[in-house]
Amino acid sequence: MNNNKNAVNPLITTTLCVLFAILFGIWTQPHTLFIRYVCMYGGAGLGLYVLWRNKSVLVGSKALPIYLILALVGWITFHLFFIGVNWDAQYMEYIKVWKRIIICIPFAAGLGIAVAKNFDSSAQSKRDWQIIYFGLLLPSLIYFIKYAVTFFSIKYGIEISPFFLLDNNHLGSVWGISRAAYVFFCIPVFAVALAEITYGLKDGNLGFKKSIIYLSTLPLPLAIFYIENDRTGTLMALLLVLVASLIFIFSRMKKITAKEAVTFVVVLTMLATFIVVNIHRNEYWANLIADGKVAIQVDKYDNWKYNRIKMVGYPVNEYGVEPSGSNYERISWAIVGARMVPEHPLGYGLMTLSFKYLGLQKWPDVETSLSHSAWLDFTLGYGLPGLFLFFGSSFLAWRNGRELPLPWKSMARWVLGILMVMFVIKELSMEIFVNAYIFLIVFIAALSLGYKKKIN
Repeated sequence: MNNNKNAVNPLITTTLCVLFAILFGIWTQPHTLFIRYVCMYGGAGLGLYVLWRNKSVLVGSKALPIYLILALVGWITFHLFFIGVNWDAQYMEYIKVWKRIIICIPFAAGLGIAVAKNFDSSAQSKRDWQIIYFGLLLPSLIYFIKYAVTFFSIKYGIEISPFFLLDNNHLGSVWGISRAAYVFFCIPVFAVALAEITYGLKDGNLGFKKSIIYLSTLPLPLAIFYIENDRTGTLMALLLVLVASLIFIFSRMKKITAKEAVTFVVVLTMLATFIVVNIHRNEYWANLIADGKVAIQVDKYDNWKYNRIKMVGYPVNEYGVEPSGSNYERISWAIVGARMVPEHPLGYGLMTLSFKYLGLQKWPDVETSLSHSAWLDFTLGYGLPGLFLFFGSSFLAWRNGRELPLPWKSMARWVLGILMVMFVIKELSMEIFVNAYIFLIVFIAALSLGYKKKIN
């Protein structure tokens, strides 16, 4: 079947790509809600037009991830009216958080189909990718721009609006941005750049210009993880490097050229140096096992119930010292939260703080908030049905992405793949992360839909 049937106007496709790039770039920036709404509503309007013109592609098994997301919205709505026990909090979340997610669904679907329609037009498809890739890179660029502005404003005593400065006090400042946001929005461009280098070396077609662009991208997220001292970002980067190494070694073991071998060693050495330095710098890694042995004893020690500021201390580990608060709390909260799932299989009804409210029902003096595992927090919020719909859509979109052409395959397989893993160990069950992740799921699922029509 001809992929150009009901072809999308190139101007509409380019506009959708630009709106995505802007939205992804400023999604975490404080006081940018108006710009985000402009991108969301503009993208949704154009997306609905694209969907209407190409509604015939919204059939078949490849559309299942999108329908699972729509079913998830239906489940959340049903939960609000018939299951939830905290109407006021759930209703406010629904009209604010889920409203934005719903707006982004036609935006993402229209973007994916519009881009897929250009796969057989090399010039337009290349332009689409350049804009999308710049959007993925934008959070890292904005970070270093603000880092430089902050440095020089302090050095020369220049007063500048807090909007242009770095402020990581996300709990005590309206201008703060959490480390979780940097990891979530900066790891995708690292994953894509590494994937493109890996596939280029694997297939023997990594050009000079392409290699320079992607090689220059790789250090930026790693530097952010180092500056912010975030071990989750470092761990995710390490996992991606290991995957890339295995793919390259097993695919080129018998036919590798000297040039490819040198490139591979240089890239691997550079990445390994960044990662090892960050691991040694982060004190949490040193006693992780010893801290974990104490943290798993949630019935013997109840220190995990109380905020680290108010509590008198932690139970000592086998070395006679208190464990790291981060290690102890993350492990113990994950165990306690997992125990709550069979007790509340339909969930409490909130995306972010269900672990807190379910804990208060059982222990009135508990002071927890998040379990620090996004999949677990989401399950405690919307139950096992919510987890099935959310994870199922993510997994199916990731699986279908293996059929996409490069570089879109890199985005589908590597970005969704690493974010699925990150949702296991990072506190990402919050509006901007869930919204952005659902956007990527629908976008990649729509890419697969458009491409399926082409290869038929």
